[in-house]
Amino acid sequence: MKKLLFISMVIFALVSCKSYENGEYVVNVSVTGNLAIVASDTIYLSNSLENYPFSDTAVIENGKATFTGTIKTPQNVMVMLMIGDSISANPARLCSFFLEEGETDINANITMADADVKISGGAVQTTRDSLETLREALLSERDFDSLSARFSKMGPEDQQKVQKIYMEVDSIVSAAEQAYIESHPKSLYALDNLWKNFEFDMELDEAAAKLEAFSSDLAFAENEMVKEIESIIAIHKGLQIGATAPDFVQNDPEGEPVKFSDVYSKNKVTMIDFWASWCGPCRRFNPDLVDIYKKYHRKGLEILAVSLDRDGDAWLKAIKDDNLTWKHVSDLGFWSNKVAQQYRIRYIPQNVFVDKEGKIIAKQLSSKEDIIKLLEENL
Repeated sequence: MKKLLFISMVIFALVSCKSYENGEYVVNVSVTGNLAIVASDTIYLSNSLENYPFSDTAVIENGKATFTGTIKTPQNVMVMLMIGDSISANPARLCSFFLEEGETDINANITMADADVKISGGAVQTTRDSLETLREALLSERDFDSLSARFSKMGPEDQQKVQKIYMEVDSIVSAAEQAYIESHPKSLYALDNLWKNFEFDMELDEAAAKLEAFSSDLAFAENEMVKEIESIIAIHKGLQIGATAPDFVQNDPEGEPVKFSDVYSKNKVTMIDFWASWCGPCRRFNPDLVDIYKKYHRKGLEILAVSLDRDGDAWLKAIKDDNLTWKHVSDLGFWSNKVAQQYRIRYIPQNVFVDKEGKIIAKQLSSKEDIIKLLEENL
């Protein structure tokens, strides 16, 4: 165990984030296996930065494709293929990797169900790979693959033991990763780790403090990942308890515009309920929400439901079937719903509660009991 951890840390120590001048990249992709399921000879490269989108395309010839170009900021990207037939093809992610200046080789063997992908890239990708190597070695040392194959046939006690093994390995790998980040606090790997985790796994103040190390460094002055994190943190700061909730206008099922501030100014407490007809947890919670609304609406509660639906008929049917008698709006934009983006909604159900002045008094209350407690205190 200690030997494996030591080897991993030696690998980390040898990896340094090289500086880049013009951001030139070359990505060589080799695709083998069941090529019959590939519906198009176009292969796609894109990122996930909302404010700084990046995309590139290449053509597959004889199972090979090459992307060339320049990228302003090294960052995580995805490689996508069109899988299926010419009529019903769908985009499928082949892999994700860290694109930085220099050359990256991707070898993918695709099947109907999956793809076995090997990536050889720059410093950040090498660090990622060393972590995976450590994980695989630790799991192999514990015969995890064999245990997993028998997992469904095990009793509860043995299943818990298998789960404990994985959690133990995950803890060791996480410790190795944090050790690397602590010794390389201004590395591109540390920045990428912050980008992937700050919204869900960190308190806002912690994320802001970690970002400051990069934003105060001139070497990262034009880094788009840093700018993206800054903009998202600013949104979250505007959604803290005590802040005035962002106002918005969206249409109701009849096509009439509904302004949020017009709603909350007429009620003691207003709840924004982010939901959708296709969201199972949302639909399961609706009966509790119906009970709450019946009891507290006359006391000053209003609900404004923002739907992340894209099918208008399904949205209207769910409202009727679940007996949701409060106010509803949607732009049928799915996850691109403008209000959901404004409030950084990344999962549903989710909610925000405001008072008569629009000040946020609570958010992300997930149980009937918590909502009732809040209403009893504020109505």
